[in-house]
Amino acid sequence: MNKYLIIQLNIFIFSNKDLIIKDQEIYHLSNWIYFEKKKDNLLYQFCIQNKGRLPIRLNIFYKGKLNQIMVYNDSLLKELKQKLSDEFSIESNKIYLTTHNIKQDLNDFSIDDQQLQFLKIIDEYEIILQELDQQYQDNSKQKVAKQQEKQEQQIIQGLVSILVQNSDENGINRLFIDYKSMNLQQLFDYLKEQFKAQDQQRRLRKLENNQLYYQNEYCLSLEELGYAEGGVRLQFERGEIPVSGNIPIKIINQSSYSQQNKFNTIEVILSVDKTIEDIKIFACQQLNLEPNNHKLYKTDWLEDPIQLLNNEKQIIRNSMFKQQEVLVLRDILSPISKEFKKFSIFLCQSQDIYDLKSVGDIKLKEDESIKQLKEMIMSIPDNYKYLRIMDIKKDSTLGQIHKENDKQVKKCIFSTNNIAVQILDNEDTLKTNDILLHLKKRNCMKREYENTNIEIILSFQKQQVLTVEFLKQIIAEKIKLGENQFDIAKYFNYEFQWQEIKQEIQESQDNSNNNKSKSLKQINLKKPPYLIKDQGFYIQSFIFNIIKIRYNFLQNKIRKSWQQ
Repeated sequence: MNKYLIIQLNIFIFSNKDLIIKDQEIYHLSNWIYFEKKKDNLLYQFCIQNKGRLPIRLNIFYKGKLNQIMVYNDSLLKELKQKLSDEFSIESNKIYLTTHNIKQDLNDFSIDDQQLQFLKIIDEYEIILQELDQQYQDNSKQKVAKQQEKQEQQIIQGLVSILVQNSDENGINRLFIDYKSMNLQQLFDYLKEQFKAQDQQRRLRKLENNQLYYQNEYCLSLEELGYAEGGVRLQFERGEIPVSGNIPIKIINQSSYSQQNKFNTIEVILSVDKTIEDIKIFACQQLNLEPNNHKLYKTDWLEDPIQLLNNEKQIIRNSMFKQQEVLVLRDILSPISKEFKKFSIFLCQSQDIYDLKSVGDIKLKEDESIKQLKEMIMSIPDNYKYLRIMDIKKDSTLGQIHKENDKQVKKCIFSTNNIAVQILDNEDTLKTNDILLHLKKRNCMKREYENTNIEIILSFQKQQVLTVEFLKQIIAEKIKLGENQFDIAKYFNYEFQWQEIKQEIQESQDNSNNNKSKSLKQINLKKPPYLIKDQGFYIQSFIFNIIKIRYNFLQNKIRKSWQQ
């Protein structure tokens, strides 16, 4: 319930048996809160008193004891403070509230008119209540007044303020400097003295653009660097001051070969004309690691590796690196999860290639080959020796057959991450330009299909034309019938209709376009509308993209039934 803003709360008392559901504005998938009024009478009373408002329970810790109070999520913060004042007999101007959220200040008077739900104060929220004594309040006011007076005097003297964050400490320090008489080096020396870091290697970073100051900039005056208006935010951090043209890069060492006495994080400063490989070599030298056994990754804002830097010959200038870029160094035997591709494996259980059963998932590195993918599939579930893998498309039809065993997985095109696996008795002999057709015999009189599939492999050169005559000849040899005893057709699943494949259709088209033509063109079935390509696409069975066989008897009746 705490994850949602509830606009209205209706109370239903189930003891009232006369209520009708349709009269109570109860809608589908509505949210309900169930409680017993005997066990939680306080919550019940709050619901009854103000119907439509959502009550929340707050845990108030006062003088070491836990106290629970009830308020509404749309109550104002000042109403909560007044309730605490009445409940614990504390003057409202002496109430001091703290929460587990250190960034939230409930004592800021500017938010007193905000609702609790917008301050992210929810059910079971914990608040520590303290009573401030008068002496504490007087001391705080005097301290604030002195700081304001000091700042006013410094502004009168021509000083400007800067905000400095020391990387070794929490919080931000506000300092006043005379920007007209100082350069960056003098400011740097002043900060070293202020933070007692004279003997440490430090540098300055401007937080507005998160850029380090280079060595040649330390001689410039603060007025030239834009300090005249004040409010400049700086970070006083550890590290070497880079030379102009160099870039500092943070390397997180996640190698399994690392020695325990080596640092987990180092910094390298290299010229922007160096390559990614130079970064890896330089980092491995500092960490005493072998560069050939490691690789670098880019990181996200949480400094987790997300992308492998494949092109190690690319120069840093063209890699879009920012100052203080964070890279992760890992050994080649420890790839990240995003280098893997997950596949769901579906096994063909019978001669029907669409009789599929899920047998599990596998993960494979994207630079592995199709052969290695097959070897992983062979291990589940029954150690099959020979198999063929096919892509399952988004419309659940079978797509490309992946024939090239040496091809990397990342170079293959997968419609989805689902793979159909066909078990073979012998090693798959399909070549790159071969077309595999699955045919099914249809009885047009009974409008039934036989359960057995007929598999045909068409082997020809890439530029060779696939004609109707050639296709019918191959099918006739396979099914032991004459070419005039059957017809073939393809089902277009996006048009929900069959189209018979025969020479007369194309001949009539050619004649309509050119009545004087005497020589008719051959149909190339690899071109529209049939698109039987040599890219290894499956001509699928059952009701999807099928090439069907039907016997040529009772021609007139059959042709009528074919269109149904």
